[in-house]
Amino acid sequence: MRPSLVPEREAPRPWLPMAVLAVVAIALFAVVRAVPTDTPTPEATAPASPVSDKVVLITSDPADMPRTRVHLQWHAEPGWTYDVHVADDSLRAVHAQQAVEGGELVIPDEATRGLPVGSTLMWRVQGTSPTGESKTSPTAVIHLL
Repeated sequence: MRPSLVPEREAPRPWLPMAVLAVVAIALFAVVRAVPTDTPTPEATAPASPVSDKVVLITSDPADMPRTRVHLQWHAEPGWTYDVHVADDSLRAVHAQQAVEGGELVIPDEATRGLPVGSTLMWRVQGTSPTGESKTSPTAVIHLL
């Protein structure tokens, strides 16, 4: 018997969409587990000074804030400027501000007005010294009241 020139049709794989969904769910779980929780980290509970050579120390407290007054604070060093980035839990940018002098920033009400009560915000600060040295904070989490 001669071999057929037409390739055999591959059997359908009804399990394939579920396998893809399982891989996506596992990856999403790993990302969610990597986001800090409300439990204070050693950096958040450490005294304001001295600051680590590699990070900016976040000093905002508490982790729950009214959405009409989100007040972020960190330990600032003289002469440094800070870029502040705030995102929601889907990593959509909520607010960003560059070249902030000093160690605090109040997020404009317009940036958080559309967010529902109970929303989670994640924020971080990157500091730059007058000589170009750079430090970045760990990501901090705020829950909006």
